[in-house]
Amino acid sequence: MTKSKRIVLNMFLIPCVGILCACGSEKSIPQEGQEYLQDTTSDQDALPEGDIQGTSEDIVDAETEYATEYYNLVEELYMCGKADSFALVDVNGDEIPELAASESTETYYYDNAYLYTIFDENVKLLISVVTGIDGIHIYYSESNNKVYYTSCFSGSENNVLYRIEEGELKTEKKYDTLYDFENDSYIYMLDENEVSEEDYYESVKADLIPYNSYTSIDYDGLNSLSYYIDRQEYGTFTGIKQEKIETYKNYNEMITYLKELGARIEEEEASSDEDEDYHRIYKRLLEHFMRESSYDDYRYVLDGVGDAVVYDDRRDFEFAFKDINGDGIDEMFIDNHLFIPDEDWYKAYLGPMFCFYDEEDQIIVQTYSMNGYDDISDTYYKLENGELIEVKEVMERYVEDYNPEYYCIYPDGREEQISLGQALAMRPPFLEADYYPLTEEGVREYLED
Repeated sequence: MTKSKRIVLNMFLIPCVGILCACGSEKSIPQEGQEYLQDTTSDQDALPEGDIQGTSEDIVDAETEYATEYYNLVEELYMCGKADSFALVDVNGDEIPELAASESTETYYYDNAYLYTIFDENVKLLISVVTGIDGIHIYYSESNNKVYYTSCFSGSENNVLYRIEEGELKTEKKYDTLYDFENDSYIYMLDENEVSEEDYYESVKADLIPYNSYTSIDYDGLNSLSYYIDRQEYGTFTGIKQEKIETYKNYNEMITYLKELGARIEEEEASSDEDEDYHRIYKRLLEHFMRESSYDDYRYVLDGVGDAVVYDDRRDFEFAFKDINGDGIDEMFIDNHLFIPDEDWYKAYLGPMFCFYDEEDQIIVQTYSMNGYDDISDTYYKLENGELIEVKEVMERYVEDYNPEYYCIYPDGREEQISLGQALAMRPPFLEADYYPLTEEGVREYLED
């Protein structure tokens, strides 16, 4: 694509205080006047312990089971472009590790950090966030069954301490510091109840700090840190001491490692029936989407035109099928994102909606238009050999006094100025996908036919 569109957020941010967001500057090692509790967990009776017991054969069987489940999950996350960095981490000390996964590109538009566990022999998504925006991070305290979510915006912080219980995150404590612009002060809250500054930091000291250190699941690595109470003349803060950064395993490294742990790999034989092959691929894709949508919280996803918005993950997806290149194989659309079968998996084309289609020339158009016909930003593609090949781009540019000019831009760099009428006339009809839109049940029926 000859250009990319971004949403630039200009905001006035007040320096963050309170529990943590990684939106502040790095704190140094505590000096005089600072309390640092790093080793208060020496009494192991006070901390959660693993609850798995059994023979060495039981442990080997458990290892094979989680290795197999995570092998399939890593494949799915990587192949659909959601994550390319992985680590097995021990959050709750039960000898069955959790899987941390991240997409290594910083983004503001969709989740790029995930934490999974296994419960009742099934993979469960515990939490997913978009790291790198508004101080949002996922932290865990190794073997202590503590997961810590942080966020901050305009000086206010909203942080939650969780534990894992029956394959889900259960809230232990909510920490909020709300900046009062009118009085230039902070309101402190524990579990949504207003408290004094002293009580707030006593809770930090009692419930958060004893479980140092914490490791964040970030797009650029596993970053470890410890918290301390930083008491200064001008106020009290939760300080951060950065400790180390560990790298993830990439896709190939993690797949190899899980095989070494005994992951059972089910080899699926290709069918002579082409329809059966791509239906099998779409069934796997459907299962992936349904598992991701079971997470009962909010996350950033694309709304189909490039904006970052928050949806309830329990919303219904819309599915559709259309053979857009005339090869007899239907491509799959999920909320206007395009998925193309590719041997034993698929290729994903995410982002703004694919909403126009020229049946005769087999041209599909992906539009970034924010205001319907008042804003033109269209990219025209042909699907050839499993790849979207750009044909041209039609876009508007604002010149003096914000008057728009319209251009047709070709892959070789040629540009042709056109009118708004010509730009609109180039658009083919709206895409009408077969059986559109389908619910999850409708997709399953379609793929069984």
